[in-house]
Amino acid sequence: ALAGRLARAMLRHAACSEEGFRLLAGAKAWKIDPAEMDGFARAALLASAGSPSRRDAGLSFFTFDRGKGITEPSLSLPEFSSASWLVKRMKDVKKPEEIFTAEFIASLRQRDPAAADFLATLSGDLTGEDFAALWNSEVVTSRESRLARILRPIMMKQMARVPGASKFFANEIAGIVPVTVVNRYGNGDSDDTAMLFAAALIAAAPAEMDAVARAMSRAVFGEWAPDFKSEEAQQAVSARVNFMASLCGLLADEPAVMVRMQSAFYRIGIPFGNSDSIAIGPFANLRFTTVDEAEDFLESLGWLADVDRWEPYLTLTYRQESKDGEETGILEPKLLLASALQSFRHDRKLADDLIQRLKDRKTGRFGSLMVAAALSSGPERASLADQAFTEFSADLAKLPGQRADRFALLLPWLSDDVRAKLPENFRRKDPPQAEGMAEP
Repeated sequence: ALAGRLARAMLRHAACSEEGFRLLAGAKAWKIDPAEMDGFARAALLASAGSPSRRDAGLSFFTFDRGKGITEPSLSLPEFSSASWLVKRMKDVKKPEEIFTAEFIASLRQRDPAAADFLATLSGDLTGEDFAALWNSEVVTSRESRLARILRPIMMKQMARVPGASKFFANEIAGIVPVTVVNRYGNGDSDDTAMLFAAALIAAAPAEMDAVARAMSRAVFGEWAPDFKSEEAQQAVSARVNFMASLCGLLADEPAVMVRMQSAFYRIGIPFGNSDSIAIGPFANLRFTTVDEAEDFLESLGWLADVDRWEPYLTLTYRQESKDGEETGILEPKLLLASALQSFRHDRKLADDLIQRLKDRKTGRFGSLMVAAALSSGPERASLADQAFTEFSADLAKLPGQRADRFALLLPWLSDDVRAKLPENFRRKDPPQAEGMAEP
C-alpha cells in the first residue's frame, strides 16, 4: 500500500512522473483498472512536455533495482513505460481518440503546441500522405526533448499498422546506401535507422518479411560475407551485429513480430548479438489466465501449425573467440522454443492443462505436439517429440534440405530409437547451417 501511494505521488512531480508510472505498471501486488492507468500514462506524458532529455538520452531520470542482486544491472523498467502502455492500449480501443482524449490534447497544447498537433494527427485517420510529415517531424526527431523520446515508439507502432505503411518504410530503407548504417567503429545514424527498421518489421505482412530482412541486411552489412580473419573486420562485424541486437529492444512488446523477424534473418544467416536472451525478451513477462488465452497466443505466433507451415523458433548468435592467438568470429544457431515458453511454467496447473489441450488438438498437430514438448521436460519432452516426428515422418521426409536443417536442431529432444529411424534428409554428418551462414 505504501509503495502504491508513493508511485501515485511521483506522478504529480514532473521530475519523476514517468518513473511513478513504471512502478504502477510493473507491480504485481495490485490491480488497477486499465482506464485509470490510461489517465496515469497521460499524466506522465504531460509531465514530460518541456522537460529536456538527460545525458543518457533515455526515458528515465533514474533507475530502479528489482532486487536481482549485485550481479544484475539496475533496470529502468522500459517495458512498463507510459509509451509502451499507451501503444498496447491503442490496440484495445476502436479509435485512438479514446486514449489521446480531446482534454489531453488541449492540456498538451498549452505546454507544447507542436506535440499536441502531432498527436492529434497521429490519432486521426492516417493516410499515406501523412507518413513523411510525421516521420520527419521535429517533434519526433528532436534530441533535446524528453517528450520526443517518449513519442517515438508511439508514432512508430501507430504508423506501422496503417494500410500503406509497409510500402512507405520499404522505400525509406531502399534509399539507404549499403554499409552506411553503422561504420566499423560503431558510429552512424543508428538510432533513427533502428526505429525505421522496427517500424518496417511491424508493418510487414508475414509474406513480406523475407524481403524486408534482405533489404535491411543490405543496408547494414552490404553483401554479407564477413571476413573473420582481420582485426579490423572483426570490429566492423561486431559493431553491426550489436546494431541488429538493438532492434530486439524496440520489439520488446511485439512477440509475433520478434518471431517472424528472427526466422527471416536466420534464413539469410544474419546474427543478433552474442546472446540468445534478447530474442526471448518479449516472452519474459507473459501471463495468461485461461488455457484458451494461451492457446490463442501460440496460434498467433504460427507455432500450432502442420509440418508444411511450422518453423522452430531459432536465432543466430555471433561471438568472438581466440584461437591460436588470433581472434575469430563464430556464428552459432540456437533453438529458443523451450526458453521462450519458460514463463508459461510459472502457473504449473495452467501449463499442465495447456499441454493436455495441445496433445488433444487435431489441427496443426505437429506444431501442437512440439510446443507441448517444449513446455515439458525430461522423458515427457522426449515422448512428445518422438510422437510428433513419428506421426509425421512421411511429411518430414519431404522437407527440402534447408528446412530439414532447421528442424534438425530439434533432434536432441528425440530418443535414440526415433533418431535411428529418421528420414534420410535428417541424417547429415555435418551440423546444421543457416542458409546464409558463412563458414568461420
